[in-house]
Amino acid sequence: MSNNYIFFNCYRYVIIAIIATAVSILTGGGAIAQDPKNGIGQIATLAGNKADQANNDSKKTNKLTGEGLNVVGSSVDKRPIEASVFGKGANTILILAGIHGDETITVDFAEILKKEIVAGAIKIEPSIKCIVVSKVNPDGVFRKTRTNARAIDINRNFPTKNWTSQRNKNRYYGGTSPASEPETIALMELINASKPKIILSIHSPLKVVNYDGPAELIAKRFSQKNRYPLKADIGYPTPGSLGTYSGIERNIPTITLELEPTKIREVWDRNRDALVELLSKPIDSSPPNVPTKSPVKKTLKYKTKNMTKLDESEFKIGVEKVLSDSRGWVSGGVSFEEVTSGTSDLTIVLAAPEIVDSLCRPLETYGTWSCRNGKQIIINSARWTGGYWRWKGPIEDYRSYLVNHEMGHALGLGHSTCSENGRSAPVMMQQSKGLGMCVRNAWPREDEIKTIISKLNVSKGH
Repeated sequence: MSNNYIFFNCYRYVIIAIIATAVSILTGGGAIAQDPKNGIGQIATLAGNKADQANNDSKKTNKLTGEGLNVVGSSVDKRPIEASVFGKGANTILILAGIHGDETITVDFAEILKKEIVAGAIKIEPSIKCIVVSKVNPDGVFRKTRTNARAIDINRNFPTKNWTSQRNKNRYYGGTSPASEPETIALMELINASKPKIILSIHSPLKVVNYDGPAELIAKRFSQKNRYPLKADIGYPTPGSLGTYSGIERNIPTITLELEPTKIREVWDRNRDALVELLSKPIDSSPPNVPTKSPVKKTLKYKTKNMTKLDESEFKIGVEKVLSDSRGWVSGGVSFEEVTSGTSDLTIVLAAPEIVDSLCRPLETYGTWSCRNGKQIIINSARWTGGYWRWKGPIEDYRSYLVNHEMGHALGLGHSTCSENGRSAPVMMQQSKGLGMCVRNAWPREDEIKTIISKLNVSKGH
């Protein structure tokens, strides 16, 4: 046997051993075959089996099992979605980060929060359970992309009423169908399992506190602590977003904390006190102004003036949709029912502009505005079909505003004004004539719902 032959075989075994060690490390340890004849093939097989086992384990543990680290799902590329659970309280606060993978500061922020909780620097109130998911979109975090591995924006993929498959630039693509992504499904299942009282979703870089659902008071306190502007409207459409899914459509107080794009330690220091207050005080677990019954019923009739039967049918469907929406006056304990005979509390009329002026007198509508006059709500057909140039949102939102505003008058509310910069405008504000420093808003605010409950003496929930 020559020296060259011995050297070659020794060299071959060394290389196999190095590869085996590397694969063992990458796959988390475990037995590696040492057969020099089949070494490389055996190593590849074991690595594949290890990965398959990890994926299977992830599926098996796709639920909350208690305090500590829980795997609640996996990404497109089979990376685990992990939730850290702190405390055993009955009231859950769910904190989410890394929904957009290129917003890496949010991941760092969540990791600091977890470390401070573990170290005891931030105390969890005994009645609270805090769940932190620092990488909702682990593939995006790994790739440093906003979207997941299939180039879909998780925060546009939730199955909301306003979800759309239309592309608004590739960064905001909501997919071909709602809830098509495993990351979205994992988050939906986590929300369903944990039943959070508050959701805090962390993003960057807008430096605002945004909120959806009955979260205005919580968001306001957060804003007072971190000195970020408070905004009910982020300023652009967000179809299929978490805020709409959880806050608007499920009535879970949902805050979107948009961090400023600066050094992580500065951002943390600025927001720490707000987080301490959120986690260290008991949560009021009573439903926020949600009535257990609807003792106030308004009967309605629908009419049109100088319109076609088709116009009347579409108008009626549109108005009924607004009046039955949980974001509207029904959340204040008022119900609406159509009657086709006898008298009604209100008649809702769609009229051509020239007819509106005569129906609204003595109010001046100038062929432009709508009104509530006595027992009639008169909607200007030009506004219903074409919107108004000052309203920079979808026509559906403007129609919702028209109906909610005039119905607010019928329920006894007067006009309101913008009282705080950056806040959502009251639905009773004449938004068609200007917003001041407020943000357009088509639905009654929480304070307006409270006023209706008090004014009409509606029964409140527990």
